Amino acid sequence: MSTFFGWTVIAIIFFVMGMTFDLGAVAYASTLQTGSGSTSASTLSVWPIFTTVAFSGALGGLVHALESDSTHQIQVPFNGKLADTGAWGHIFIGFCGAFVAVAIMMAIFGFNIGHALGIKADFAEGLKYFFYLAAVGIIGGYSGLPIIALVSNAALKKVQQEVDQLKISEKVTKETMGKMKLKLREKDEQLISVSLQSILLTAQSLANMGSYNEAILKIEKEYLPSKDDDSKAYHWLAYCEKRLGNVTKAIEHVTMSIQLKPSRLGYYNLACYMNILDYPKDEVIRTIQNAWKFSDTKLDQEKVLSGLQDDEDFVSLAEQSDFKALITQYKLKLGS
Repeated sequence: MSTFFGWTVIAIIFFVMGMTFDLGAVAYASTLQTGSGSTSASTLSVWPIFTTVAFSGALGGLVHALESDSTHQIQVPFNGKLADTGAWGHIFIGFCGAFVAVAIMMAIFGFNIGHALGIKADFAEGLKYFFYLAAVGIIGGYSGLPIIALVSNAALKKVQQEVDQLKISEKVTKETMGKMKLKLREKDEQLISVSLQSILLTAQSLANMGSYNEAILKIEKEYLPSKDDDSKAYHWLAYCEKRLGNVTKAIEHVTMSIQLKPSRLGYYNLACYMNILDYPKDEVIRTIQNAWKFSDTKLDQEKVLSGLQDDEDFVSLAEQSDFKALITQYKLKLGS
C-alpha cells in the first residue's frame, strides 16, 4: 500500500500543477476580455472552491473505504507487481469523482459557481467550462477503451450501413433487370408459341384440303425442329400418311402421339391402322378397349361406338364375335 501511496501523491501533485496552470489560463483569458483585474488575484480567488472540492471528494472516498470490505489493486509501474491500494484507492477515486459531480451540478442543476466565489461573470463562465473539461477528461480517462470501442463501432456501423445500402440498391437494380429479362423472355416465348401454332394450323388446313405432302413437309421442316413433343403434330402426320397409303408410317406416328399423350383418338386411329395391316384381331380389340378407356366424356364414348359401327376400316371385323360383343357391351353402358 505504501508503494501505491507514493504514486498517488505523485499523481495528485501533477494534477494540482495541471489545475494551477489551467486556472491561471482561465483567469488570464478573463482579464484580456474585460481589460481589467489581476491574473494572480483571480487565480487565488478560485483556490478555496478548488481545494474544497478536492478535499471533500477525498473525504467521500475515505468514507466509502470505511464502509466497504473490498479494495482495489493496481500494477505498480516498472516492477510489474500488484499493490493493494487500500483506502488510498477509494480516496483518489473520490478526489476525481468530486470534479465530475460539480460539473454535473453546473450542467444539469444550473449551479452558479460564481456565486460561491464572488467573482466576475466572465471568469465564472470560464471556470465553469474548466470544470466541464476536467470532468470530461476524468470520465474519458476512466472509460478510455470503451469510448474508443464505442466510437470505432459507431464508425464501423455507419460504414456497414452504407455498404448494406449499396448492396440493397444493387440488389434492387438486379431484381429490376431480372424482371425485365423475364418479361422479355416470356414475350419471346409467347411469340414463338404463336408462330408455331400458326404453322400447325396451316398444316391442319392443308391436310383437310387434301394437300397431304405439303402438310407433312410443313410439320417436319418447320414445326417439329422447334417443338418435337407435341402429340397433335404426330397425329396429323399419321392422318396424312394413312391417306397417302403409308399405313406403316401412320402407325409409327400415331404410336409416338400416344406415347406423348394417351388419348381416345390416338388409340382409335391406331386400332384402325392395325386392322388395315391385318394385325392379330385380339391386339386390335385391346387397342379399341384402350380408346374406350381414354374416352373422358360420354360424347367421346359415343364417337367410339359410332366409329366401330360405321367406320370402313373395321368392316373386316364386323362378323367377329369378340367385336360384336364389344359393340353390345358399349351400347349397354351408354343405354342405347
